[in-house]
Amino acid sequence: MTTPKVLRIVRPYQTQVEFIAAESWAIQKDGIIALGEPELPIGTLVRCEIALASGLQLIRVEGEVEGYAPAKGGRPGGPKLRIRRVTPSSKEFILTVLRARRASLRPIAGGSEGESRPVEVIVAAEAAVLAPPLPTNEARKALSNRPVSELVRPPNRDELLEQLRERARSRPTPINSAPDLPKP
Repeated sequence: MTTPKVLRIVRPYQTQVEFIAAESWAIQKDGIIALGEPELPIGTLVRCEIALASGLQLIRVEGEVEGYAPAKGGRPGGPKLRIRRVTPSSKEFILTVLRARRASLRPIAGGSEGESRPVEVIVAAEAAVLAPPLPTNEARKALSNRPVSELVRPPNRDELLEQLRERARSRPTPINSAPDLPKP
């Protein structure tokens, strides 16, 4: 297995809100653009860390280069990475960015479709989406009263377990359980 190229990117913002307002366009559900980095060969394995000037780490992913996005207008260019592995906190941040971007495209009550909203309002509204609602009393009762079925072991249980163990041994170590990357 090849050692991934490490990209440590520091963006010039102090808060997540500033970052989302300026660069949410560079983040997709399954990929990111490593802004400001030089072009890399397609297929290059990359471990990418994106932090703010304030020191807050936003994203830590591993992926492979699938192309290059050239600078356009006021937007910087960089390699396009297809995400293969992601830390849980990075996944949450990426989902927050996607929700904020989606919310900014929804019409405001009494406003028009293209009308912009302050990103602080978007992030505050979307932060509530991250916390799942607690089940109501009726939902709790329904869950507790459901019938419990007895588990039946398959006749080839040991064979199935060995297949699962072999599959787990052959998989690469996830990024969130890998040792910490060396600091520059």
